Amino acid sequence: MVWVNPGGITGVTVKENQPQSHRKRGVQASRTKLVHALNSAGLRTQAALAERIADLEELTVAPKDLVNRAFRELSVDPQTLDRIATALKVDVHTLYKSADEPVSPTPNRSEPVEAPRELPASAAQIDTPKSKTAWFVALAVGAVALLATGWYLAPTETASNSLEVVRESPHNSNALSLGATSVVVMPIDMDNDGLITSSLRQALSENYNVATPTAIAAAQTNDPQEIAEKLRVDIVIYGEVLKVGSLVGVRIYGSTDSGRQQIWSESLPVNQLEARSANIAQHIVAAMQAVTSDSPPATPAPYFAVAAVQDDYLQGQQYLEKPASELNIKRAQSRFSSALRQDPEYAKAHAGLCLALLEEFWMGDEERALNDAAGTCGEAMALAPEDSVVAIAHAYFLRRSGRNDEAIDKFEQIVEREPDNAVALVGLASTLLQSFRQNGEKAQLNRAIAMSKRSVEANPESSRAYNTLLNLQWFAGNIKAAIDAAENSIKFEENELALVNLGTLYLCSGSLEKARSTYERAVAIAPESYIGREFLGQAMYFLGDFATSADLRRKAIESITDGVPEIHEMWGNLGDSYRQTGNTAGAIGAYVQASRIAERDHLRGNAAIADRASRAYYYTMLRSLDHDTVSDDVYNAMLQELDEISAKVTETSALRRLAQTWLQLGQRQKAQDTLSKVTATCPGYAMMPDLTELGTNQ
Repeated sequence: MVWVNPGGITGVTVKENQPQSHRKRGVQASRTKLVHALNSAGLRTQAALAERIADLEELTVAPKDLVNRAFRELSVDPQTLDRIATALKVDVHTLYKSADEPVSPTPNRSEPVEAPRELPASAAQIDTPKSKTAWFVALAVGAVALLATGWYLAPTETASNSLEVVRESPHNSNALSLGATSVVVMPIDMDNDGLITSSLRQALSENYNVATPTAIAAAQTNDPQEIAEKLRVDIVIYGEVLKVGSLVGVRIYGSTDSGRQQIWSESLPVNQLEARSANIAQHIVAAMQAVTSDSPPATPAPYFAVAAVQDDYLQGQQYLEKPASELNIKRAQSRFSSALRQDPEYAKAHAGLCLALLEEFWMGDEERALNDAAGTCGEAMALAPEDSVVAIAHAYFLRRSGRNDEAIDKFEQIVEREPDNAVALVGLASTLLQSFRQNGEKAQLNRAIAMSKRSVEANPESSRAYNTLLNLQWFAGNIKAAIDAAENSIKFEENELALVNLGTLYLCSGSLEKARSTYERAVAIAPESYIGREFLGQAMYFLGDFATSADLRRKAIESITDGVPEIHEMWGNLGDSYRQTGNTAGAIGAYVQASRIAERDHLRGNAAIADRASRAYYYTMLRSLDHDTVSDDVYNAMLQELDEISAKVTETSALRRLAQTWLQLGQRQKAQDTLSKVTATCPGYAMMPDLTELGTNQ
C-alpha cells in the first residue's frame, strides 16, 4: 500500500501488521547549505523559495510545508530536495547534510515545531562557503572577534529593523575606537566609463576610509572575500549593471572575508544612467550607513529590491516594451506577480502589473481589468507616490478610465522633473493624441508630435517610440514621415507591430501587394499574435478575397482569450467580410458586438470622434441587413449626428467609414466628397471594394 503522510510525501511503503520502526527514511538536507543557496539565489525567505517552485512547476499552491521540512533538517523525499535544488539553481548534492555537520535534535512530534526565525526583510543575506552564517552574523555563539582588525559582524535589532556592523576591540570595552570603516570599491561590472564606480568612491570617502583604485592590484585577486582578507579591510564593495531592454538594473554588494550581502539595487532607463550616477552613489552610501554603525543616516535608507525580485521586474518591463500581444501581456503579468509574491512592498512591480492590466483591456472583460488595475495602481501609489514608474502607471490609469486632462497633467509633471524620460514622453504624446481624437484640436496633435520626437531622441533604440511617432504622423497625414519612422523602427527591432504599421502605410499609398507581403511577414514572425492575421485579412478584403478575409479575421478574434476582444474595429471588419460572403447572420452578430463596444467606450469617456463615425456605420449596416435590429428612434438620432461628425472627423480610416455610411444611405455626393478627403492622404483607400464605384469619379 502507499502511505501519504501529513507533509505530503508519497511513495513510502509500509507493510500491514508490521510494527513501524523509527528509522529515518529519505534524505536529509543541511540547513546551513540551504540558507547559503537561498541567499545566493537572491531570495529572502523560505516562502519566496516555495513561490519560486510554484512558478517553475506551474502549481496553484506553493509547497511551503515541504520547504520548511527541508530547512528543519527533517527527512525528505529525494525528489523534494531535487525540486528545491532546481529552484535554487544548484546541484542537489551540494545541499545534502554531511557527516561532519552537527546533528539536529529530533523534534518532539507531540508538540508543534517552531519554524526558524527569518532574517529581517530589509536586507538580503547571502552566505558563502567560508561562513556558515549570514554576513553581519557572529561566526559562533558568543560572537567571536574577527581577525586582528578588531571588528565583527553581529545581528542587532534597530529601530529601522536593519542589521548593523559592530566594530569593537577584541581585548576590552575600554579600548580606543579603531576609526572609520575601511572600504575597497571594485570596478562595477558593465559600468561603462566607470561613472558609478568613481561616483561611489567619491561619495563614500566622506564617511569611510576608501582605498585607492590601485589597491586591488596589491591583492592579486579579483575575489572580493580574498581582497578583504589580504588587504585587511572591513568591506569590499562590488556590483554589476545589467541591461534588460530599455532599462538597466544596478546591483551593489558588500563583502568581507566571511560573507557577502546585497546592499542596494536600482532600476532605471538606460538613457538616464549617466545623469543619475552621482544620485545612485548617494543611495548606495545611505544604504551602507544603514547597515554599519559608522555615521548612521538621519533618515532610513531607501527601499531596494533584492536580485531575484529585480530580475522579475526587469523581465516584466521588457515584455511590456514588446508589441501588446496576449502572450506578451500575460508574460509581463506573470513576472510582476512573481516579484510581488516575493516582495509585496515593491512599488515598481505593482506599477508594472497595473500597466500590464491596462494593456489587457482589449482582450475580454475590460471592466475586470480596470478594477484589477485600480487595485494594484493604488498599492503602488500608497508605497511610493513620487516614484516616476508609479506616476507613469497612474497617468495611464487616468487616461484609460476617461480622465485625459488629469493624465496629461500627470505626464507633464513627470516630464518636467525628468525631461529625458522616454516612457513618460511616449505616454504624454499618446495621451495628447487621444485628446486630439476626441476634440479635434490640431494644437494637441502638433504638441504630441513634438513630445514623440523628444522620446525618440531620448531613446533612439526604442521601437515603441518610433511606432508612436509614425502613428502621430499618420494622423497628421504625413505618410512619408510615417513610413520613415516605421522603417527606422524595424531597423532596431523587427516585430509584428512595426510590420503591421508599415503594411498599413503601404496599403494607404495603394501598394496592395507590398502591404500583403508585409502583413504575411508579421504573421510569420508572431503566429500567436492576433495582429498579423487581422491586418492580413484587411489586405485580402481590399484584394477582393472576402472568404479568406473572413477566415483570417475570425481566427484573429478567436486567438484572443475567450474570443471576445474589446476592439470594436475588429468586429466591424469581420462584419464587412461576412456581409461580402453572404453570411448575413454572421455579419449582423459582428456589427452588434462592434456597436456594443463602441457604446461602452462612449460611456467610459474614451470614445473619439472616429469612434462615433464607426458607430454610425455599424447602425447603418445593421439597419440595411435587418430593419428590426435598429429602432427608428436610434436610427434617426444617428442620422442627426452624421453632419456634425462629418464636420469634425479628420482621420483617414474614420473618413473611409463615413464615406461607406453616406453611400449606404444613398447620399452619393456626400460620399464622393468624403472619399476625396480620404484619397488626398491615402489614395489606396479608393481601392476598397465598397468604394470602387466612387473611385472611378476621382
